[in-house]
Amino acid sequence: DGLIAVSPASDVVEAFEAAGGLGKRRLGQLHVCWADTHEQATKTLRDKWPIASLQGAVLSDLARPIDYEQLTGPLPDEAITANIVCGPDPDDHVEAIARFAAAGFTELYIHQVGDDQAGFFRFYEEAVLPRVRS
Repeated sequence: DGLIAVSPASDVVEAFEAAGGLGKRRLGQLHVCWADTHEQATKTLRDKWPIASLQGAVLSDLARPIDYEQLTGPLPDEAITANIVCGPDPDDHVEAIARFAAAGFTELYIHQVGDDQAGFFRFYEEAVLPRVRS
């Protein structure tokens, strides 16, 4: 029994608590695409998960993968990366995590887009988590 959300909205946490969720788990999901360079991360995001750029009803209204490809294909890189932490700057990752904490979330699941999971874990272990813990 708890709250699961994909954006750090404090009003959602407040509504959950007011509706009987006080003291219960509040889990957030943060989408990131880490790579050695911002350019690599952008390419990975475009190749692996361009739907990160989409919001609203379109996410459930389109029926086939080709529909998503047609919608995201012509988008500029800035649109593809607008809704996701993208690249190797630890400040960007720490700031995104802090937004969830400030909104009242008690736990955070970080979803890494891309194949270099080992690199992502090293990056978080060395550059992100020590800062978050302090």
